Amino acid sequence: DPCASGVVWTGLTCSAGAVVEMLINQGMTGTVPPSLGCLASLVDLRLHINSLTGSIPPELRTMSALDNFHVGANSLTGPIPSELGCMTALTGLYLRQNSLTGSIPTELGSLGGLKQLYLDGTSISGAVPEALCAAAALTQLQIDNNPGLGCYPSCLSSVSSLTAGTVPEGCPTYQDAA
Repeated sequence: DPCASGVVWTGLTCSAGAVVEMLINQGMTGTVPPSLGCLASLVDLRLHINSLTGSIPPELRTMSALDNFHVGANSLTGPIPSELGCMTALTGLYLRQNSLTGSIPTELGSLGGLKQLYLDGTSISGAVPEALCAAAALTQLQIDNNPGLGCYPSCLSSVSSLTAGTVPEGCPTYQDAA
């Protein structure tokens, strides 16, 4: 237990005997361990700019206190787990610049406090789900550089910082949707 050992661990912050922050972007390799889901008090998980591979474990859904989940700029693959929609404290979700596939889970719309969603530079496809409109706090959405991504719902035109990139043929532009 890094919080009980009295030894300072680089990249970890403890509070009240629990790990609350993990900031590791120093050439880390391997996969995102499902056991991170056991860190119920973790508020900030930043594993970006590493060489992580494999999929995002659905077991992370139990991280009920997690505010920021940042795994951008890795080599993660597979679909975005719908279970991320269970992380009710989440305000920032950064999955950008990975090789993620599939569609955007509709469950992300249930994250009422989600302010920032970065899915740019992945390989996601399909239409942007209308369920995202329910994420009322959403102010930053980046979905550009996803050639397989289809149309988006017009309700997202109210997002103040929206970067969609090239709009697929036949879809309205954000200005048309406003």
